[in-house]
Amino acid sequence: MKRVMSLLSGLALLPALLPAQGIGVSAARWLSSPHVSEYRLGLDGFAYGPFSFRPAVQYLNQGGESKAYFAGAGGDVILRATANAMPFLIGGAALGMARGELGGGMGPGIGAWGGAGAELLAVGPLGVQVEALYTWRSRMHVQSVSLGLRIGSRIGRERAEERLAPLPSGSGGAASGMALPAASPEDEATLRLATAARLPRPTGMAGDVVSSAIAVMGTPYRWGGSDGNGFDCSGLIQFAYAQHGISVPRTSGEQAQAGNEIGRYLEQLWPGDILTFSDQPGSGIAHVGLYLGEGKFIHSANGGVQTSVLSPTDAAGRWWWERWVGARRILAQ
Repeated sequence: MKRVMSLLSGLALLPALLPAQGIGVSAARWLSSPHVSEYRLGLDGFAYGPFSFRPAVQYLNQGGESKAYFAGAGGDVILRATANAMPFLIGGAALGMARGELGGGMGPGIGAWGGAGAELLAVGPLGVQVEALYTWRSRMHVQSVSLGLRIGSRIGRERAEERLAPLPSGSGGAASGMALPAASPEDEATLRLATAARLPRPTGMAGDVVSSAIAVMGTPYRWGGSDGNGFDCSGLIQFAYAQHGISVPRTSGEQAQAGNEIGRYLEQLWPGDILTFSDQPGSGIAHVGLYLGEGKFIHSANGGVQTSVLSPTDAAGRWWWERWVGARRILAQ
């Protein structure tokens, strides 16, 4: 038990080192006799394409007179059909120390499991998931189906939008090793006044929505934020539209299904269209921005509300171009 508490204490320090990740906790009951109780504490937020990875420490103990237990660390690999799929497949393995039933000798142990899960409900960035697994641990000499509940970051990709932000000029790119520049003060002033010859001046309701987003330029990034205290990417877009009585969904995944699909055609975009991005080329939706015109868009990322360029030839714009999934049109013009 002392080993488990030491592992849990070390894991508690990880959010400071890995701010883009989230904490997840779970409890499960094995349908064995005597029953086995299983507890886990781990990290969420490691994803690539349809796969995500959840490292965790875990502790198991068998009831009755058995006294068998397992304490160690391992991880789940999750496969989902889409970025925001509610059902998912899960498999994993663990390594630790275990003791056999009736006080048998303690020594190294391994474990493995596989099965399926589903998200029951979501409240903001948190999700409650149920998992059914066929699981096994060596040395405890027990294998069984387990049923468990888990509370943690949603199986979807909302956390990934933090990883998409361009880094300050001179630092490494978020995923590509490139140096991605921040918006210049000249761009900000030009967009605020909406007088630049390079940009079409949006009119009507689209112009009003764009102006509302531009008006909060420089507001800091805040995960889950949707007001003047801070915005995440989807919160900024919901805010800009809401200022003019237009309701759009809250999350990037939901916004990627709103309105009418425009597709990946730069020449067909209008100011006010919602641009959708993945965190890696070819993966699911993880970030959104509001199109301004002439390849520019406004969005909220690590540097706060800022402008970026969408271009297959510009060095910084290419990073976004490669991750651009498509566009949605909320307003008819």
